[in-house]
Amino acid sequence: MASKEELLYKSLAIDCARMRYCKKVNEDLITAINKKKPKTLAALADIWYDGYGQESRERHYHNSRYHGLNLHSTFTKGTIEFRLFNGTLHAGKIKAYLQFCLALSYQALAQKSASAKRTTTDNEKYTFRCWMLRLGLIGKEFETCRLHFLKNLTGDSAWRNAA
Repeated sequence: MASKEELLYKSLAIDCARMRYCKKVNEDLITAINKKKPKTLAALADIWYDGYGQESRERHYHNSRYHGLNLHSTFTKGTIEFRLFNGTLHAGKIKAYLQFCLALSYQALAQKSASAKRTTTDNEKYTFRCWMLRLGLIGKEFETCRLHFLKNLTGDSAWRNAA
């Protein structure tokens, strides 16, 4: 997720006022994870909470929870929390958000390795669409998901380079 974070935040058009509640991933965290290569959830938690001083890990409103991907809930309740989405009652958007979260979670479980190298592109729609297809969001069933996630991005979703 870290490699596509910029595109994801742009895709979701996250309101600037909400950014303090869904911060982007800390580069130092990614560096520490790649350097230490934790083998257990407890080791990952040690890296996650590093830099928060004496603040209790068990505290519900721990400052580490205010990220787009909140792993604090994983360490305290065994759940994953995505804090990226703007509030809505639009059924299609809610369905798209759920499908995306499920696909991303499944990929995290199934994938053997990942790169945190930031994606650079001159065609945001195409790059993001290809990522969605790799997540398994292919076919008519996920058409609404692709529509809602691609509408705020620039470029052509079908062609890498314009003719």
